Amino acid sequence: MDTAFVWLPADTSGLRTEVVALEHRLVGVAATHPLAARSAVTIADLRDEPLVWTRKAPRHWVDWWAVNPRPDGSEPVWGPENDNVEEMLDHVAAGAAVCIGPASMAAYYARPDLAWRPITDIPPLRIALARPVTCTNPLVTAFTEVVRELAGT
Repeated sequence: MDTAFVWLPADTSGLRTEVVALEHRLVGVAATHPLAARSAVTIADLRDEPLVWTRKAPRHWVDWWAVNPRPDGSEPVWGPENDNVEEMLDHVAAGAAVCIGPASMAAYYARPDLAWRPITDIPPLRIALARPVTCTNPLVTAFTEVVRELAGT
């Protein structure tokens, strides 16, 4: 593979990366959850909410998405585990927990039993273009220039 889009943080050893997009992180809640009535939330608003999580991803990745530790030094309340996105959203829709995901998840996994609200005080997801440090393929160079132009970077 000559190039890829990656979500950061990630192990980018041996790769040259440049951030080309940012995506806000949102909390997914059941449509009947009290936070669904709000236009936005803070990470402190999620203090007592069980958070869906997975063992399928590296722990540093799970912690980043869960905002662990929280700004006050606390750990999230760990809720049910999931093995895939659909299972995660089923837990959330059932009111068993909340989840944190990128803004695109709200569009691609829109469901009437879920509500998505922006979390206003945590860093966004960074999306980077990655390619091997040693890559000399002129098509990769041209592709990189097109991505930079479209991203406005």
